[in-house]
Formats: sequence, structure tokens, C-alpha cells
Amino acid sequence: MKSLKARLVIVIGVLITICTIMLTISSYVRLKSQIETDLNKEMRGVASGYNALLGNWIQTNMSMMTSMATSLGGGADLLTSLNMVQKAGNFLSVYQGKPDKTFVNVPDDPPPAGYDPTGRPWYKEALEAKKTIVTAPYMGVAPPGLMISFAAPVNGGADGVVGSDVFLTKIVEQIMTIKLAGGGYAFLLDKSGQILAHPDQTKVMKFSKELTADLAVEKLPALAKVVDPVIVEIDGKSHFLLLQRISGSEIYMGLVIDKGKALEALDHLVMTSAVVLLIVLAVLLPLTTLLVGRLLNGLQHVRDAMTEIADGGGGDLSRRIHVSGDDEVAQTAQAFNHFIDQIQSMVVDVRKATESIEVGASEIANGNMDLSSRTEQQASTLEETSASMEELTSAVAHNAENAKEANQMALNASDLASEGGKVVDQVVVTMQGITDSSKKIVDIISVIEGIAFQTNILALNAAVEAARAGEQGRGFAVVASEVRVLAQRSASAAQEIKALINDSVGKVNEGSALVDRAGASMSNIVDAIRQVASVISEITVASAEQSDGIQQVNHALEHMDEATQQNAALVEEAAAAAGALEEQVSLLKNAMSAFSVNHDSASAKPVRKANQMKRLSMDY
Repeated sequence: MKSLKARLVIVIGVLITICTIMLTISSYVRLKSQIETDLNKEMRGVASGYNALLGNWIQTNMSMMTSMATSLGGGADLLTSLNMVQKAGNFLSVYQGKPDKTFVNVPDDPPPAGYDPTGRPWYKEALEAKKTIVTAPYMGVAPPGLMISFAAPVNGGADGVVGSDVFLTKIVEQIMTIKLAGGGYAFLLDKSGQILAHPDQTKVMKFSKELTADLAVEKLPALAKVVDPVIVEIDGKSHFLLLQRISGSEIYMGLVIDKGKALEALDHLVMTSAVVLLIVLAVLLPLTTLLVGRLLNGLQHVRDAMTEIADGGGGDLSRRIHVSGDDEVAQTAQAFNHFIDQIQSMVVDVRKATESIEVGASEIANGNMDLSSRTEQQASTLEETSASMEELTSAVAHNAENAKEANQMALNASDLASEGGKVVDQVVVTMQGITDSSKKIVDIISVIEGIAFQTNILALNAAVEAARAGEQGRGFAVVASEVRVLAQRSASAAQEIKALINDSVGKVNEGSALVDRAGASMSNIVDAIRQVASVISEITVASAEQSDGIQQVNHALEHMDEATQQNAALVEEAAAAAGALEEQVSLLKNAMSAFSVNHDSASAKPVRKANQMKRLSMDY
């Protein structure tokens, strides 16, 4: 589907289809809403009317029974009251049951033997309710038929209960005459869900849940409160259902309409719309094709002109499309001419740029050759520098190792000097102890001298006393003389010892002074050795840093060598690229030479057909 004409026709057809479908959907929705609204109104109206009619009929009958029970409670004649009510209400029978189990009815039809009215449902329900009641519908036996009973207590049940029976035949006939749209119908249910009346007699007296599960007995009260019809499934089809409870009774009336039949008009609308759509498409598509073809006639001229310029013009950019008119097609032709003007100018610029690129490519190739030569020289120089740096690295590493050993030796000497200083300090302490001991010995000798002096004095005194004693004291004088001699010798020895000790103390003091000087000198030596060790350590650190720096320089030289080699490779690649560029420029130059850009002929050379001299015009 390459033709613009075909695509436009298809788009228009699709738009027509979409519009028709949207109108159909809108009409469908509106009509469906209107039909459902009308059905709701119809079903609610019929249900309300018949509910009111049946409710009034039930209420009238209940009122008659209430009035009869009241009159009988006031002493009215029983048979007269029964006959009057039977005729007025057209009842099948009217009767009274009493607590003593007697039973009177009109018309007079004796009950079976043993009949107990107090056990009948109508009697029990009336007594229990204490008011007039209506029983659930039931099937009579004689005569047979669907009927209900009305019952009311007399004097609150003290005088029994009055009741009446009536057939529902006419009510059922009226219900069966109800006709609703779409074949709709009505039916009756009792409170147990049993079907009392239905157009299909086979469903009568069956239960409503057999029609649909939505009519189950437990759902009836809630469903009867729903105002609008609901959708239920009956016999596999969707139906509208409206259920209402007849006022004053336990009877439910239901209205049913087949949803499919009720909405047949919608199906007819859809079919009609589809037929109309087909007719519209059958008429409009050919007409649209013709009109679009006439509208695109000028565009076809532009296409033919562009094809001739592109394929049959031999690359002549001086050709132009003749423009006539001011519509979109003419504007397209003007835009094409403007585009060709720009292409023509671009080709001229490209030709000039190609020549400049050709010259530049040649210069780049020559420069690459020169750069390649210098790169090789730089690589050779870097190799020599790298070899020198390796030798320098080896020497610096050797110096660093020697400095490390000297540092270790200095540290060892420092440790030994420190130990010597400690020994000298201990010698100083020992000499000081010797000095203190010598001083104590001097003190002891002084005591000895004192003792010798006292002994000498005592010896003198003893000699004096011996001399006084004469002959008797001679022996004692000899002893005293010896003692004095010993005392003198002791004093002399003590003096000599004291002199020796004083001399020793002096020499010890001199030794202490020398030791102090030696300790001070040793401390200075230790400090000097530590300074030397510190300097050697700094030299070691500096040598290590110098070695690291030289290694970094070596790495840098290696990177420079790699970079130089890469540069050499890049230079070779650039030279090859420059050669390729020269070839591409040559090809581009040849390609540009295929275009004719003669500006002088641009205004004088309109586009012409290859086989005719007819100017292309945009008029159409």
C-alpha cells in the first residue's frame, strides 16, 4: 500500500466507518435506555394497577366478614346474616364454627360426619390473630378449584369464628389476560413459593424455584421490595422480572418479559446501521477515489518532475520545477527548488573544501614522515638515558646499603659508649664509698689515739704511784712502763696509719676527680656517637629516598619509552590515514564532478520530459 491515494481513500473509509459505528452505538445506547425505561414504566404500571384492584377486592371481602362478625356479636340472626353476606359477596359459602364444634353454613351443605371446625386452619388463624384474616390460596375439593377463605372472630373468639370461601378463578382469568411487550406475562405465587397461576398450566402448583433460582422462597420478601424490574434467567434466557406482594394478603404477583424479544428493536437497529454503512461505503469510496485522484493530480506532476531531476537529469543541479499556484503542492515544489539551491551551494562548497583537504592531507603526510623520524631519534635517546639511570640506580643503592651498615655500626658504638658511661658512673660511686670508709677509719684511729693518750697518762700515773710505793710498787712500775711504751707505740702506729689513710684519701679524691672527668668525657663521647648515628640515619633515609626517586625516574623513562613507541605507531597509522584520506578526497572529488552546478543555466533550463518538450506546470 505504497500509494498515497490508496491510503487516503482507506483513511476516509475508516473514518466513515468509525463515525457510522459511533452513531450506531449512540443510537443503540439511547434506544436501549428508552426501551428499558418504557418497560419499567409499563411493568410498574400494570403491577400497581392490578395490585390495587386485587387489594381492594380482598379488603372489601375482609370488611364484609368483619361487619358480619360484629353484627353476630351484637345478637343478629345467624342465618339471615349468612345469607345476606353470601349474596352480597357472591361467596361460594359463608359459615360459622363455634367452640362447641357446631358448624352452620349457607347454602346449607352438611359437613362430613365428625367435622370439627375448631381444628381447621381458618378457625385457628382467626383466633390467633384476633382479627379478620385471609388464608393462603388452596385447591378446593368439592367443587374443585383454586380458592381462598376469609375469617373473623366473633366476640374475640368467644362465640366462634365466621368465614367465607371464594373461588379465585375470575382473579386468575384477569391475571392471565395481562399482555406485556415482548410476549410478557403475569403469574401468581403464595408465600411458600407455590405457583397459583401461570400461562403454562404445567407449571401451576409447582414451586417458583423451578422457574428460576432467583425466585426461591427465602428471596421472595426481599425481591418484592425492589421497585424496578431485575434480570433473571428463566429457561436459559434473560428476562425482566417485577414481583409485588398483593396488599392485605400473602399472595405475590409477578410480571415477566423476555429481554431478547423486548430488545429486538436494538438488533434491527444494528442490522439497519450495518446495511446503511455498506451502502454508504459502496457509494462514497469510488467517489472519494475520484476526488482524491483529482486533488493529488498536481502532486503527481511534482513527483514526476522530481523523478526526472533525480534519475534523468544526469546530476544537473541547475534544473528547477516550474511553480504555478499557491496551494500545498506548489509550496512543495517551491520547497524542492529551495532544497536544490541549498544542495547546489553545498556541492560548490564541498568541491572547494575537497581541494583544501587534498592539500592539507598531503601536508599531513609529509609532517607525519618528519615526525616519525624525530620520534625514532627520541626513542634512541631515551634508551641511552635509561641505561645511564640504571647504572646510577645501582650506585645509589650500594651507597644506601653502606650508609645503612654505618648507621648500624654507629648505633652499636653508641650502645657500647652508653655501657662504658654506666660503668664509669658505678666506679665514681665506688670511689665515693671508699672515701667515706677512709673517713670513718680516720675517725676510728682518732679514737685509738685518744685511748693511747689516756693509756699513756694512766701509765704515768701508775709509775708515779709505783715510785711512791717504793719497793712494793716496783713490779707495778715495770708493768706501767711497759704499758706506757705500748701506748706510745700504739699512738705512733695510729699516727702512721692516719697518715697512710689521709694519703689514700687524697689519692682516692684525685681518682674520683679523674673518674668524674672520665664520666663527663664518656657522656660527651656517647652524645657525639649519637649525633653521628643520627646523621648516618638521615643519610640512610636520604639514600633510600634518592633510590626511590631514581626508580620512579626509571619508571617514568620506561613509560616515556612506551609512549614514544606508541607515538611512533600512531604516526605510522596517521600516515596511513593521511594516505587513505587522500584517496577518499580523490573519490569525493570525482563524485562531486558528476554534478553540474552552472548557475547561469539555472533560470534558463526548466525540467522537460525526455520524450517531449512540454513544460511541467503545477496547474490542475
